Amino acid sequence: MRMLMLAAALAAAPVPFAATPRTAAAAEPGVRLVQWDGDGEHHEEFEHHRDEERERVARWESFFRARMHEHFEREGDRWRDLPQREKEHVIREEWDHWGERRWRG
Repeated sequence: MRMLMLAAALAAAPVPFAATPRTAAAAEPGVRLVQWDGDGEHHEEFEHHRDEERERVARWESFFRARMHEHFEREGDRWRDLPQREKEHVIREEWDHWGERRWRG
């Protein structure tokens, strides 16, 4: 009985945050909410971190394509016949050993 009363009270209670301007704006397409730290400062570090991550991924992809091409040029059919998993392993080791520090793609 107590659970039924609680469920009815919750169902009838207005949702306090549904009418706030932030959630109303979020319902509009193309609108993004800004993270807030309580002191009035925006979290630009998140965007900076996201941009760094995109740059790192782009560098890895560029390195991977270049190394795939280089290995094929040097080793030809032997490289082509290796399973993809082995090729990825070789290139990942090159990336870890020297590529990440030196590659500027």
